[in-house]
Amino acid sequence: MLSKINGYENYVEYPQSTQDTPSKSVSLFHWGVVILFLVIIIMLSGEVFKANSNQWSMESMEVAFPDTDTPISSTVLPTPETSVLSTNYDTTSATCPLTVKAGAKDYYLKVCDTKHGSKVIAQFFIRSNEKLKTALPTGTYMLKYISGSQWYGEEDMFGLFGDEGRTNPLQLGNDHSCKQGKIVVL
Repeated sequence: MLSKINGYENYVEYPQSTQDTPSKSVSLFHWGVVILFLVIIIMLSGEVFKANSNQWSMESMEVAFPDTDTPISSTVLPTPETSVLSTNYDTTSATCPLTVKAGAKDYYLKVCDTKHGSKVIAQFFIRSNEKLKTALPTGTYMLKYISGSQWYGEEDMFGLFGDEGRTNPLQLGNDHSCKQGKIVVL
């Protein structure tokens, strides 16, 4: 509709009848469908995460830990002593010192040789606020760990409240690290 204000013609649009505009309920319906779709995607991604939570993977590296989502035992056990639990290498070739310091939680660690397909070469247990001193052969390693404050045993480890993680690759032996050693703080 045209109108004249101060001698100028202006085009003014007036709202048409409500029958020609989309209703608010239709737009709310569309938003509801979008939100429902997002909720379904989030729920499905959570199920996929739960299904794969008992394995660790980083590119081609996979190290399986026991399933920590549902502890079989509800009995909290005494934590093991800080120690090297097992080794899978010639200990006479272990010339590079490694010190691992635990923070406020207990840690169960697997030392993985990154150059040999994530082969587990050692397993450690370190109590909270303690440190473990050991030696490893020359190589590149990654420490994969699960941590927590309540120990349920080797099968259930730290149960529902366990946290998983890994360190960046550690290079031992091709520089001064073999003499001075490496210190890893968790």
